[in-house]
Amino acid sequence: MNIPFGEDYLISSDEHCWTVKKKRTRKGRVDWRSMTYHPTFTQAIQDLGQRWVRESEANTLAEALVAVENVTTQLSQALPTTLRIKILNEEWFQIDKREDLKDDE
Repeated sequence: MNIPFGEDYLISSDEHCWTVKKKRTRKGRVDWRSMTYHPTFTQAIQDLGQRWVRESEANTLAEALVAVENVTTQLSQALPTTLRIKILNEEWFQIDKREDLKDDE
């Protein structure tokens, strides 16, 4: 699974973990550099959000709070348009891709 966050980041998964990746260009080709690895999707999202806040140009507490609000909004807007997680019961869930949801809307 690859979930894009803006144009420069994505979170991908394999059978072992979730990986936060950043886009880069090498020898004229787009490549994704793995930055951090996480056991849960939630931790990957938190890492990406914290990274964006740290990389902001905030220099005061007020600016940092605005950066946190902007990052939170950006992350929350990325997920609903990409996927929906449907809880089937306490142990099982289903992840639907956005194109599969058109009949439900």
